[in-house]
Amino acid sequence: MKTNLNLSLYLLLCVLFSMSACKKKDTIEGVLSGNGDYIEFKLDGTTHRIETSGVNSSDYVQSVTQYQTDTALNSNSFIVTLAHVKNLSSGLPPSALFRINQEAVFSPGNYVLPPFDISNPSDTLVTFIYVKADSSSYNFTTGPSNSGSIQLTKVNPSSGGKTEGTFSFNSVEHRDKSGNVISSNHIITDGKFRGTVL
Repeated sequence: MKTNLNLSLYLLLCVLFSMSACKKKDTIEGVLSGNGDYIEFKLDGTTHRIETSGVNSSDYVQSVTQYQTDTALNSNSFIVTLAHVKNLSSGLPPSALFRINQEAVFSPGNYVLPPFDISNPSDTLVTFIYVKADSSSYNFTTGPSNSGSIQLTKVNPSSGGKTEGTFSFNSVEHRDKSGNVISSNHIITDGKFRGTVL
């Protein structure tokens, strides 16, 4: 079930990016400025950042942040997706998805990710996908052999509200565009994000 969820999220990202007109853009490094939405992290020590930009430019980044509740499954989800749109050219530009599923309602606090037991609805399931310009991706999903931590520093599920936090993950996999694992045991540190709810 977890594999199907990962594949579905990856395919959702690919469809979103291929339907949107895209332009290849180099990784931005440095300190974020402004109040836009962003996902920033160090992957094996190298800083990567995707952030929103003005819609009047020829290539811009759109942020989609949502809180969802499934009453039938007694599950709550928080999702941040940043994707380039407009001006399709060669390849997909860097884009990212960050998702948390849990039974409890979201509130500021720390989440330490032990091995995830899908039979235990109170466990927190986290999915992180970073899609590179060559369509390969770096993937993390809570599982029996990996771990991580998240701190939600600001939570506002209302329309226009901002949610902010930090994260780090171990045992991150690098996969090709077909989902085959190229390498594993990558590390994400110094992660942080801001998302504005639709």
